[in-house]
Amino acid sequence: MATEIKGIVTRRIDFKENDEIISVFSQELGRVPLLVRGAKRANSRYKALTQLFTYGDFGISQRDGLSLLYQGETIDYFSRLKMNYQAMSHAAYLCELINQVGVDYQPDPELFTWFLTCLQLMDEGHEPEGLTLAFELQILMRLGIALQLSGCAICQSQQIIGFSLAMGGFVCANHAPQNRQQLVDQPLVIKTLIALSRQDVSTLVNIKLPTEVKPILRQVFDQIFEQYSGLYLKSQKFLSTDLKF
Repeated sequence: MATEIKGIVTRRIDFKENDEIISVFSQELGRVPLLVRGAKRANSRYKALTQLFTYGDFGISQRDGLSLLYQGETIDYFSRLKMNYQAMSHAAYLCELINQVGVDYQPDPELFTWFLTCLQLMDEGHEPEGLTLAFELQILMRLGIALQLSGCAICQSQQIIGFSLAMGGFVCANHAPQNRQQLVDQPLVIKTLIALSRQDVSTLVNIKLPTEVKPILRQVFDQIFEQYSGLYLKSQKFLSTDLKF
C-alpha cells in the first residue's frame, strides 16, 4: 500500500552492496523500517535523505515488516546541530531512545512532536542537556515509570526534602531514607526537577539548567534508566563519561 509520511531518520544500516535499511520515526505510523535501494551509490538521489537526524517526506510502499521507499524529499538536515559535537551526541541519544522504545507501525504523534521540537531547538543552539532530560521523562512515562514529582511519593505531602531513587520520586522528612547518601536533597536540584516535570512542548524553548545541576541530574537519570527501564543505552554511557554531561 502506497503511503506518504513525515518522519525523522533514527538509524541506518548497510544492506547488501548498494542498499540501506533505515528506521524512520514518523508522525503517522510511528517507527517504520525502510529498505532504500541504491542508497549507497554515489549518485543516489536518496543519499542526503537517509542521513541520521534528517527530517523529510517519505513515500513508502507499506508492508507488514520491511517497507520500501519509492520517493522522498528532505525537509530539514539539521545541519547546525550536526556541526555541534555536544548537540549531535544528545540527538543521537534521543534517536537511540526512540529506536528502543518505539514500536513498528504504532504511531505516537505526541512523542513525535517532542522529538522533532527537541531536534529543532538543538539545531537553533539551545542547550541540549535540559531538552534531553525533559524528553527522557516522556520516555519513562511510556515505559510505565512515572516519577512522583508533585509531592511526597508516599503521602503526597508538599513538604518535600529531596528525591529518592528507591521511592521513585520526592519524599518528605517522614519518609526519607535513613541513609541520607541515598537522598538527592540540594534545593536547586529539587527546583529544577519540578520545573522539568511541568514542561510541555510549547515551553521547551525556555529550559536552561544551572551549570552545577547538570552532572547531578545526569547521574540521577542514568540510575533511573539503569534500575527501572530495562534498556541498555550505549550513547547514554557516552554522554555520562566522555562528555561530562
